[in-house]
Amino acid sequence: MKPAADPVLVDALVAMAKERGRGWWEEYRGSLAASFLDLAELEHHATRMRTVQMLHMPGLL
Repeated sequence: MKPAADPVLVDALVAMAKERGRGWWEEYRGSLAASFLDLAELEHHATRMRTVQMLHMPGLL
């Protein structure tokens, strides 16, 4: 695989890696499940959230 030659892309990737830093969830590492900590980090970095809720109530219609 050829390394990235675009300096703007490389700088953006470095900035993203540095931005990760330590979040509030890091102090709970070891006491909470890793999947929960991953979810907390994803939520922290999210820019948009979509939800879908389905409800089936038989006999109403």
